[in-house]
Amino acid sequence: MKIIYAARFDDKGVSTNTSQGEGFKKLGHEVLLYDFPERGQVLGPAERDIELVELVRHIEPDLVVVAKGTGLDIKVFKQCRLIAPVAYWFPDPLITYNNLEFIEKTKNADYFCCDKQNVLEAARKHNPNSFLVHEGYDADMERPRENKQSLPVSFIGNLYGDRKQKLNTVEASVSVISDAYGEKHSETVSKTKINLNFCTAAGASDRVYKILGAKGFLLTDDWEGRENTFTDGEHLVIFKDTADLNKKIEYYLAHPEERRKISEAGYQEVQKYTRDAWSSQVVRIWEQQKKKGTFHCLRKNVLICGPWVGEFGWELFAWQAYMRQMSKNYDKVVCISRPTSKALYSDYADEFIPYTPEGGLADSFFMHDHKVDHKFLNSVFSQNSDYNVTWLPPRRVGVPPHTHFKEPILFGYTRVSPEYIKFGESVKRGNDIVIHARNRELRQADNWEIENWNQLVTDLKSLGHKVISIGTKKQSSHIKGTKDMRGCDLKETFNILSSAKVAIGPSSGPMHLASLCKCPHIVWSVKTDDKRYEQNWNPHDTPVLFLGEHEWRPPPKYILEKFKEWCLNNEE
Repeated sequence: MKIIYAARFDDKGVSTNTSQGEGFKKLGHEVLLYDFPERGQVLGPAERDIELVELVRHIEPDLVVVAKGTGLDIKVFKQCRLIAPVAYWFPDPLITYNNLEFIEKTKNADYFCCDKQNVLEAARKHNPNSFLVHEGYDADMERPRENKQSLPVSFIGNLYGDRKQKLNTVEASVSVISDAYGEKHSETVSKTKINLNFCTAAGASDRVYKILGAKGFLLTDDWEGRENTFTDGEHLVIFKDTADLNKKIEYYLAHPEERRKISEAGYQEVQKYTRDAWSSQVVRIWEQQKKKGTFHCLRKNVLICGPWVGEFGWELFAWQAYMRQMSKNYDKVVCISRPTSKALYSDYADEFIPYTPEGGLADSFFMHDHKVDHKFLNSVFSQNSDYNVTWLPPRRVGVPPHTHFKEPILFGYTRVSPEYIKFGESVKRGNDIVIHARNRELRQADNWEIENWNQLVTDLKSLGHKVISIGTKKQSSHIKGTKDMRGCDLKETFNILSSAKVAIGPSSGPMHLASLCKCPHIVWSVKTDDKRYEQNWNPHDTPVLFLGEHEWRPPPKYILEKFKEWCLNNEE
């Protein structure tokens, strides 16, 4: 199986996660070790989170294991769970676990593993799929050494908490070693007759396993659940209080054979708790949970897009193509938009739901202050309750119209490059000319006078062209002498544009649609709109003649001459 293990790693034998990752590899699994703290320093937390989710999406592992996950956004867990099961490994004590960040991650994992009984009990309140998995030790690193036992009593570790106070009550001389990492740890254990341990978190630290793994004699205070792993007097020795500690130090220093038998038995018993055994148990739980069908990713995923509440031009170049690309990652896609836009989504939407927005600034690029009907939305969500739901509410995608059609945009933790298709049937281009006579209340100065349209249509018809009017009946004019195809089905508009010689009109949604139908078009607007038509919103490299010299008020004769000149050049 393929596993991504997100944790902190090193090559010095300090990080527990390194040997755990090696344990997965020894089981024959394909393992990618992702050092998320290190990547966070290189990229910054936000970019690191994006990278991890993209990595999971690209590799499609059978299991993602996250160790503690400090600083990872909870959305990383949620996004990864849509792709693969997520196991959350928490090695720290209860005092650390009682933190909202770790509790939320517990809730959003497919299963939770820890090695302390009280942490397990707390975790099960948030995730019933919680399991006790002993952290254990690195058997390759922590192994018996052939050393003379020159140290009577030692304590390996740092003196935080009440450890120093406890050590001060020991009558025998105690060697405190605070820098025993890697192989030095087992070397120190092998040199020591009695290795002390003080539990500070109602649970055993990995020191217990490491000492036993190096075949050391261990004298320790007790911890909750210890009887389920090691037996007092057989695998190790438990002291109850200071007096008992001093008494047992004196006794076992005087009885080396008893120390030897207990350390030998402890060494044999601790083989159950190696890092390899940890890795094996994490995978075994994965197998059990998979059989039960509890994994979030086993449910199908639905993408609900919209409702779109912006202008048609923005829907064309700042929405529908991004949804098309995202749809490839989902089992079902639901698109919500105005009834007239259905054809934009027909190639990838499994379900189209018509929605006519009301309120807000309806006659603007984006409907500011529009409030989506939550009762409507909840009904859509409830109809898809058997799925893992991802909802993409309407938003400005990029900075339209300045965002280039190739530029990827971030949706959550996914970078999406839009996928544009050609709309309309592929037919031989005819001699018809399509016009869009904009007639909107918004920015009325952008509308071209009817007299200008009448003159242009008369001139075009005199050249032998049939002229067709398109657009909506509410926001477009029908020019005398043209075939009125305003308000026709959008698919029919696709075909009209695909087969036309050229489309002519001021900057508008239908003129942008011409670009996606690969219909050559002549368009006028303010001079700064040239890049929009010629580059940023022209994914099919559709021929376009942009006229900005007169901005919104070009004379009809000027348009006609530019048309004749352009046609002549293209024919040549």
